Amino acid sequence: ARWMVTGPMVEVVRRGTAQRAAIEDIDVFAKTGTAQKFDTETGTYSKDRYVCSCVCGAPAENARLVVLVTVDEPTSKGSLSGGKVAAPAASDILRQALDRLRAPGPSDRLFRRTADTFRDDVNTDRSSRR
Repeated sequence: ARWMVTGPMVEVVRRGTAQRAAIEDIDVFAKTGTAQKFDTETGTYSKDRYVCSCVCGAPAENARLVVLVTVDEPTSKGSLSGGKVAAPAASDILRQALDRLRAPGPSDRLFRRTADTFRDDVNTDRSSRR
């Protein structure tokens, strides 16, 4: 599975259908999809109704996040493909989430305070047993 992510799925972003999922200085992996919807009235696949998707994640060598964006019946003009419709949104979400993971914030301080309190409690408990 690692080979699939670090090889072909990274190449899909570098030079394939998911180029719009790229994030500068980060190895992003992705897979795009475009599917015709079934038309219940005609009993065939629709020629003008689609579902487009992009699943992407990063960093490729040690993925921390995976994002899936699915767009049901996109209305944009031009080509209706997962790479054009869903990849930009998936990339934006992934970039913001990665930035949030890298940036220290209130949750980091809370975690550190909780960890320090836990460590102090454990050390106090150990010293009282002696």
